[in-house]
Amino acid sequence: MKRIIISTLVTILIFALLNNVSGIIVSPKNYIIRSPGVNVTFKGHARFGTPCFSPPYYLYEWFLNDTPIGTGDELIKDSMNFSLGKYTLTLNVTDCMNRTATDSMEIYVVDPLIARIVNIEADGISLYDLDCVGSACNLTACNPPGERSETDHYEIDKLYFYNRSLSPAGNILYLTFDSSFLYEITDPGVKVIFPNKCVNCYPPGFFTLVLDENTGDYYFLIGEDDFIGGLGSVPAPFCKNVCNAFMEDFIPIVSDILICGATTISPPRRVGTASSGYTEVLAINENTNERIYFIFADDMSKFLEGRWRYRGLEVRSGIAELTIQDLCVIHEPKTYPVEKCLLNFTGTASGGLPPYSVKWISSGDGVIDEFKIFEDSGEYNLLTTPPMVPPLSEGIHNITFEVEDKLGLNSRDVWHNVKIPWCCAIRTPCEEYWPGRQGPLVITGNEISYSCDIYEVCRPELWKRAREAIYCCKNNCTKECHDQCEDVLMESELDTIPGITTSDELKKCAGLYIIYGFGPAEKFMTDYFWPEICCAGMSYCLKGGECCIQDMDTCSCSWHAYNREAQSLPCTGYVSVSSVGWRSDVAMNKNTCRFADLPTYASMEVINTGTCCDYANSVATMLRIVGYKPDEVYANTGPGHCYNLVKFPQSPKWNIIETTGNWDTPYTPFGISGYPGYPYCSYFNCRNDAGTFPCPSNSEVWGC
Repeated sequence: MKRIIISTLVTILIFALLNNVSGIIVSPKNYIIRSPGVNVTFKGHARFGTPCFSPPYYLYEWFLNDTPIGTGDELIKDSMNFSLGKYTLTLNVTDCMNRTATDSMEIYVVDPLIARIVNIEADGISLYDLDCVGSACNLTACNPPGERSETDHYEIDKLYFYNRSLSPAGNILYLTFDSSFLYEITDPGVKVIFPNKCVNCYPPGFFTLVLDENTGDYYFLIGEDDFIGGLGSVPAPFCKNVCNAFMEDFIPIVSDILICGATTISPPRRVGTASSGYTEVLAINENTNERIYFIFADDMSKFLEGRWRYRGLEVRSGIAELTIQDLCVIHEPKTYPVEKCLLNFTGTASGGLPPYSVKWISSGDGVIDEFKIFEDSGEYNLLTTPPMVPPLSEGIHNITFEVEDKLGLNSRDVWHNVKIPWCCAIRTPCEEYWPGRQGPLVITGNEISYSCDIYEVCRPELWKRAREAIYCCKNNCTKECHDQCEDVLMESELDTIPGITTSDELKKCAGLYIIYGFGPAEKFMTDYFWPEICCAGMSYCLKGGECCIQDMDTCSCSWHAYNREAQSLPCTGYVSVSSVGWRSDVAMNKNTCRFADLPTYASMEVINTGTCCDYANSVATMLRIVGYKPDEVYANTGPGHCYNLVKFPQSPKWNIIETTGNWDTPYTPFGISGYPGYPYCSYFNCRNDAGTFPCPSNSEVWGC
């Protein structure tokens, strides 16, 4: 045993004599963060060589740029003792045989990395916490989840809208009538939607406003057997955010009876709202302290099953069938002029080691944008103008400003309850969409219509679609992007490294995403709508003057699978003035499938198909939304056909784009790849939402 121990000791001694000492820096990392009251630990580790028999076994010496800062295997220093800058940190380790080893590294002394949101504003007005009182926030306006109506019969003449505002104390919701929002209930273009649920509701609280044409006064009517219930105190939290909890919208209420026959109910009560999940306190008389609670039940069957007989003014009495979709009118938001569309996100980054990678992130829409700041304490401004960023969806967002520096340090700042308004952030004559009758009259392919009725560049639902293109081109796709996204990224030669992508690259990529979405991806429209040809009585697809979609097996048209809305379109005469085939986004029996040019929303989101002019007009609309100027994209006409001309960023010529019927090669960089034999270079009538333009010459178009 002694011989084994002696042999082992001899082996260790020989190993120590033959192997030099080794030392490494364990900590800190490659940076020191200066902060009052915070210490920095320098730690080293030595091995091999000949350690001493008693502590310290090795001599540790620390240097910063050759300046000694202390000794020991663990050295603790005040972080504020170091000046900002770049240094070389050196550790010398010496063993008992006076042999030395050295380890060194670059190290940065930096201040803490701080990301700070300076402001988020629209048109100079801060958007932060507008509707909040303390930690409680007012109900946000969600899109209600109701479905399209199957009932078209109404005998109620008008519904009325009101504006909502919160009292300074935050405990009273005032509602004011706005006479500019009167709608004919018989107008087939009106959306009528009611939420799926409500809570604690008796009695049902739907009331109707009617107009006395003799006096010009408005009156509230109520169901004959109904009454105002819930008067008195009902404890409930006032500001619970229903949108987050239930994804339900508010339920419009139009007060109680003001006039019932010849009987006047006093005092007049204001309009109110009640929401699923909680009860709002409403002011019912501006000059008193009266309050009323509207309470709703989660079982609407009693309300929906029967007919309601209304009483009141004789000329307005009658019977109306109300279904769950027919109880309220939803007014789509108006758009702002372009100068009010700039949302300015301002943040600062300081400390750490520039350059900084920064992100603006929305709780609702994900990454808004990401770039680099190259200077310490640099202010970062983000304007949400296409194509660099997708406009945020309307509503309440939590906005995060996130910063990462060259050292990998991270910092973020969050603003909660930022109210993003809707606006149409492109230069266009359109503030409204169909049926707004705005914009110049243009020949849209097969008819003359107002440009903004067909090219609905300011329709919020279409902007949601356009955001997909930005997500794809920023390599930020989730399940919403179509299956051609990777091909689009390669085709556009887009560099997806944050801070490297240029606006022109992003704009081209977004345009190609839209084009392929109408083409082989079949995301935005599908197939070709042959019934329009049938209904128009064209000789090669005719069956008794009727739209043959209900009897496709005996029609000379080939079979295609269309959605329910498309299959519900009757073959009638033209039904409107601007978009002659379209009167309602909701009631399909008010429209016609006779050959016509439809609004972009109708083609994309309602019937999801169309003819060549519908494809071309929709492509032009969507490219305008993602940032193409009026003189960079046209829907145009050729002999018996519609298609597009697009001028991609930095391209010396225009490209012909063919998407009709989901054509599988809609774009060729330096030529034409449309239907074989078609004379694409014989184009004319170049148009979009801004009007009609002189078409480019053949010499300016690839392939011509």
